[in-house]
Amino acid sequence: MTMMNHSFLITAHAYPEQLREIISLLAAPNHYCFINIDKKTKWAEKFIAENKSDHNIFLEGKERMEVTHGGYSQIEVTLRLLHKAYNQSGGGQIDYFHLISGQDFPIHSNMTFDKFFEKNEGKSYMEIESDEYHAKCMVRKYPSRVQPWYLMDIRHRDNRLINLYARIFNFISKHIYWRKMIPGLWGGWNWFTWHRSVAQFVIQQEQTNPSFFRRFHHTSRGDELIFQTLLYPHLSELNIEKHSLRYINWTKKANGRNHEGSPLTLNEQEYDDIINSGAFFCRKIDPVISKKLKDLLVSSINKE
Repeated sequence: MTMMNHSFLITAHAYPEQLREIISLLAAPNHYCFINIDKKTKWAEKFIAENKSDHNIFLEGKERMEVTHGGYSQIEVTLRLLHKAYNQSGGGQIDYFHLISGQDFPIHSNMTFDKFFEKNEGKSYMEIESDEYHAKCMVRKYPSRVQPWYLMDIRHRDNRLINLYARIFNFISKHIYWRKMIPGLWGGWNWFTWHRSVAQFVIQQEQTNPSFFRRFHHTSRGDELIFQTLLYPHLSELNIEKHSLRYINWTKKANGRNHEGSPLTLNEQEYDDIINSGAFFCRKIDPVISKKLKDLLVSSINKE
């Protein structure tokens, strides 16, 4: 049996040594990493020079992006990485596309990973909210994200004055519903695992329905909405499961490990839950807070 080819679409903005750990753990003859290191970083060029290979492909030059949390740039970088991987030819056609970040850590060995997808070939996985949660979000949360007009991706936000201007504008604008609601809006986590059939569908939609993608410009955290909205009417035909294969903890409270708008930063206390979750990646991982957890995961991976 020919092994399927897997691509890992990785967005990173910090922690170069942790990123090196992740791509090292994912290394296999049929695994390819497609990586965007945020243009704001100072270590990217050295990292790219040291790690670029036939299996580690980086967005470089004009392709490489500066990404702003909550901005359309998070969607655009995903699409750029998806296109890059979809058009990969050197190692053969890519069968699966897994979107992760530099703070997502592997849970199982490459052998276990590959066997799972051989057994479930054709299935795709992404988090889509429950009907009950969706109804709650449609009252206030989602209208406030997509009907106002936000300045997220304006240039030079590292400049204090420009950043202050953007923050003031966004604070005022979020109370003004300038635009009509997006029909059929659905949400979930932005991290996904797509079979090639889903990647092909999304790329075709980009070409034939560009107004859909343009509508998510100047929204807030549209990356958690756009693909769920696009794919929700096609879950059955595209064989998409409502599970992301990621362990993410949004409920636990722990001193020093919770940050507003972000999930729990994981440590060794979550190890058993992670191992038993049925997931293949866990997030959020921090080089210091999660060090013991990473050691436990690497030890478990080496035993599989």
